Amino acid sequence: MRIGSGTAVAGKPISTFRILSSLHIFLNPMDNVKKSRTSARNKERKKTNSADPLQENNGPDVVCLGTTPITPSKRRARTNSTLEEGGPSTPLQSQPKSDFIDSNETERDPQVITSMEFHIPRHIELKFDELVVACYAFGRGLLEDEVLVHSLGIQGQRKAFMSLCPGKALADDVLTMVCSYLSQKQLMTENVEICFLPPDFSASLMTEDLTCQEALDKYQYSFMQISPQCSKVYIPMKDENDWFLLVVDLKSKEAIILQALYLDDRTSIREEAVKTMLTFLDKLAPLMCSWDGDIPKISEFHITKPIRNYSAFVREDSGAWVCQWMFRTELFDNYDVAYVDEGIRMKIAVRLLLSPYNINRATTLKLAHKFAQNCHHIIGHYYAARKEMEAIKDLITR
Repeated sequence: MRIGSGTAVAGKPISTFRILSSLHIFLNPMDNVKKSRTSARNKERKKTNSADPLQENNGPDVVCLGTTPITPSKRRARTNSTLEEGGPSTPLQSQPKSDFIDSNETERDPQVITSMEFHIPRHIELKFDELVVACYAFGRGLLEDEVLVHSLGIQGQRKAFMSLCPGKALADDVLTMVCSYLSQKQLMTENVEICFLPPDFSASLMTEDLTCQEALDKYQYSFMQISPQCSKVYIPMKDENDWFLLVVDLKSKEAIILQALYLDDRTSIREEAVKTMLTFLDKLAPLMCSWDGDIPKISEFHITKPIRNYSAFVREDSGAWVCQWMFRTELFDNYDVAYVDEGIRMKIAVRLLLSPYNINRATTLKLAHKFAQNCHHIIGHYYAARKEMEAIKDLITR
């Protein structure tokens, strides 16, 4: 067959143009591939631009790739952002990544939260509100500086609650929140008979030349609104990295030092710090309230140290011991705290978060319930473990 003759094959005529075109494609196959890719790319760009009108408002700093389609999940996230903020959202390509998660945004992605900094102990019984607020407080990746507790000028951030995790030394802010909680609880009674002073009170006295007037200006509103019937003063004190509790009993005229770890080489140092505190309280007491009868001579109180055998004591738990002593003595008027474990630490956190004196309680609880949607597997695991433990108890008691 001659190419230019236009002869027929199988009875059909073949034009010279068709023969030459076929020969060109055979000799240059990549030209056809390039044309096909360019055509597909143009079609995809037109389809993407017409489907997502938000692309039309992108600024000059945003690079929009027509070959990259916008997935439905990205489009929903951008549309939600536009509706909530009242304007065009920032394109996903230009949003900076953060190591922390905004708790207000967690409901948009149910796969955000997968673990907690503090695993909930299964041996403690928590109601649903207590459970979700614990998950919210100790959720991994949430903002550390978020204020979870706000009460009488005292603010408790998430990073302070993280010190309640097992194996960590308790932050000063946690003890301050406990003192604030118990002080406000006393204010709800007819006569404020117990005074809870924050750890900053003793620290300021030991490190600065604190005057009585400065102490009143700083602490009276939140911690010193006592009545003439005041019977005890609780003061958390710190020696190096160990917390201990000073209980000034105005009725028995004793200064009781409660410490979970007795160190012979620190005994005299702690007693001197206590004597300095008692001398200062001697000057401060007449200014705190109008006493019934004679004002007690606090500096002359007898110093006692009840000895307990805490064989399972861990140095990092000293702050939790102080919290437990304050909670227990306020209720039962004794110092018999048997132990401190991860369950006690969790209970301290829950009590502070759901305190009726926490101004942020409603907001924190609302966010916690939203957060619970993203950690339902953790909640389910807790209830399953509790159910299993109860079943074992039933078998043992039968």
